[in-house]
Formats: sequence, C-alpha cells, structure tokens
Amino acid sequence: MPPLWVPGRLLSQLRCGLTSPASAPTRICPTMARPSSSMADFRKHFAKAKHIVVISGAGVSAESGIPTFRGAGGYWRKWQAQDLATPQAFARNPSRVWEFYHHRREVVQGRAPNAGHLAIAQCEARLHGQGRAVVITQNIDELHRKAGTKNLLEIHVLQNLRLKMPESQLRNSLGGNVLGGLPRGPLRPTGVRPGSAGGRI
Repeated sequence: MPPLWVPGRLLSQLRCGLTSPASAPTRICPTMARPSSSMADFRKHFAKAKHIVVISGAGVSAESGIPTFRGAGGYWRKWQAQDLATPQAFARNPSRVWEFYHHRREVVQGRAPNAGHLAIAQCEARLHGQGRAVVITQNIDELHRKAGTKNLLEIHVLQNLRLKMPESQLRNSLGGNVLGGLPRGPLRPTGVRPGSAGGRI
C-alpha cells in the first residue's frame, strides 16, 4: 500500500495554527513492508520500538478456563452471552441478566493467570522502567494485574463507584459477595456492554 501524501497546508489546518510545515508533501503513514512471521524480524523491530502496546481480549484468558463471549463457550444456559450483555436484554429481563453476570463472576473467581498473562507481565516489567510499555485489555477478570502487569489500562472495568449507600453495603464485584435481591434504581452490572453508551450509570 503506498503511503498517504498530504499537502502541507492541510496539515497546518489540522495542527490548529502551529507553524506551517515545509512546502514538500509530508508522509502520514510510512510505507509498510509485507508481514513476516520471522522471529528474528520480530525481535529486531521489537528492540527498535520506542513504545510497545499490548492489546488483549478474551482469547488470552481462555487458557485460564474463562469462556469468551463469542464462540463455543459463548452460551449461558440456552442464551448467547453477547445477547444477554445488552441494555435491551437488561430492560426485558433484569433478573436473568443479573444471574448471568453473577455466573460470570463465579467463573472468574479463583482463576489464575496463564502462561500468556505471565509472558506479557514479564515483558512489561522489563520495559516498564523505561516507560516503553503499556498493556490495554478489554478483560474484566483482573488476570493481567494478578500476573504482575503494572502499566495496565482495563478499559471495560469500572473500579471506582460512588453511591448514596452506606459503605458497608458495597462489595467487590469479583469477591463473590452479593446483596440480597435486585437493587432498586439505576444500578446495573459494571462494564461496557454491546449497544450501550458506556460510562454512565
């Protein structure tokens, strides 16, 4: 794929008033070589990289026995997990959705990081002091953290929640403590769900 060439004046507009770049066109995207599965090539590029970002999803935790939302493990009872994890499903049957999330918490509880989590944590630890590595995950199982990853962004985890409720009634969602009955009001299972705007409760 040839690199994208952009006239300098357009870049000036994009930069919102910074000094104008040189009159020659500027390359936005470097020319990419064909992908390689060579470990030697990988090591060379990895060593030269200024910053390393590891992006992980459900697949990394499957080896720890946590089923993914899609695929063979994506069913709970007779429903597909991705169909239950929507605002529409919660509106139709909040009790079923609460049971589903409670089941998922039980599945996650007591699981240990696998070799993939540990390898990512070791890599991040070696590069952490240089400020070169970050791990971004959609997973809510906390296995990257348990493996020792420090520079971690858990994008679907809601860690801090303020409610008008006595502190003694708040529980860690992964700790297995469940309040009796369904809560009254707008509280819902944490995390971003398919079809939701996310971030607001």
